[in-house]
Amino acid sequence: MKVCYVVSRFPTVSHTFISREVTALRGLGVEVDVVSVRTPSADEILAPQDKQDAATTFYILPPKASTIIPAHLKAMLRPKAYFSVLRWAVRRTNPGFKNRLWGAFYFAESLVVWSHCSKQGIRHLHAHFANVASDVCDLVTRYANSAGLVDGKKDGWSWSFTMHGPTEFSNVREFRLADKALSARLVICISDFCRSQLMAITPPSTWPKFEVVHCGIPLSKVRSANPAGSFPQAGLRSETRAGPELPSATATSPPARPLRLITVGRLVPEKGHYVVLHALAILRSEGVDARLVLVGDGPERAGIEKEIDAMDLGSSVELLGSVGQDKVPQLVADSDVFVLASFAEGVPVVLMEAMALRVPVVSTIIAGIPELISDGTSGLLVPPGRADLLAEALRRLLGDKSLCDRLVANAEMKVFSEFNSEATARRLSELFASCLYG
Repeated sequence: MKVCYVVSRFPTVSHTFISREVTALRGLGVEVDVVSVRTPSADEILAPQDKQDAATTFYILPPKASTIIPAHLKAMLRPKAYFSVLRWAVRRTNPGFKNRLWGAFYFAESLVVWSHCSKQGIRHLHAHFANVASDVCDLVTRYANSAGLVDGKKDGWSWSFTMHGPTEFSNVREFRLADKALSARLVICISDFCRSQLMAITPPSTWPKFEVVHCGIPLSKVRSANPAGSFPQAGLRSETRAGPELPSATATSPPARPLRLITVGRLVPEKGHYVVLHALAILRSEGVDARLVLVGDGPERAGIEKEIDAMDLGSSVELLGSVGQDKVPQLVADSDVFVLASFAEGVPVVLMEAMALRVPVVSTIIAGIPELISDGTSGLLVPPGRADLLAEALRRLLGDKSLCDRLVANAEMKVFSEFNSEATARRLSELFASCLYG
């Protein structure tokens, strides 16, 4: 079975889960070809796996005359299909000259992908995210099926996409989300919450094509972050390797060593980094020697640095910037608590990694996160935007080792049973086969 994965920009630091998904599918014998609309910059390719992915990815932009011209000349041999789909590509966009122009650009890009897939013998395309990647997949299949390019039969090509959110749900009209859901043969939703949001904007007749398939992580690879070959002890770990144990709830003195917090994610407003900083300030005002590591970069970096200075947290916060995904698991494994205070999310893979590494997690009760973390069972959840409750949750972990032990044991089991990439790949393979052969 051959499938083409289409991504707007690949590889990037935040899309490691796509690389893992492709690797897992290939491990099952699925031939996966990857097409990226745009070429990533050098600072987005950090890990060795990123470099391998980049070397085997077909890039559309920047445009090359050697690929665009032959593709369009070949497509024009069927002028009726060519010009009808071009008109559709322009007219289906949102009003405005700029949008119409982008529609023409997407059409031009889609024929490059169509030509590439034709040469590879690929007839099913899958897009991650309902962005330009989905637009391109939609246009590829519309042209190919209009031209009757599979044994003279219509509908010989098909496409699907993975619906993540929350970005697309924040502007349903701009992303033409309902239209894409109606056009695709299959829509993979990463959570029940995600599926419900898509159901809200589409007719019931469309709902059977919406399948919930969780993103997953390669558990063996994540576990290798423990250099000793086994997981650290559960709970806020004692420093049997490097220092004394953290105090119990009855202790009145501050910890003998800092409480090590970590959060991983792009520095953007919706990740809630400011809330984490405020929670850290509350803990420190109460005498808890807590330290925070922020992994990631983005447009909010300057604002976060300013807030750190304003709150006099300079000695307690370390901004590492973008870090290769090959190094992130070890940074998480070396921490006491993983914190993610997001205002908007899908189902964060970074939470899965922390849970697999037996690091206690504290996050927010939003979107699909409660489908991964059961509050008080496999982690702690707090309302978004509540620094006081976030600080309280961290205090609970600091003072109750038995709670930590229970949380990390349940969290590990949850990820192993429901969020591993091997199981995800098997289900995706079945669904792609149903599009091709069903």
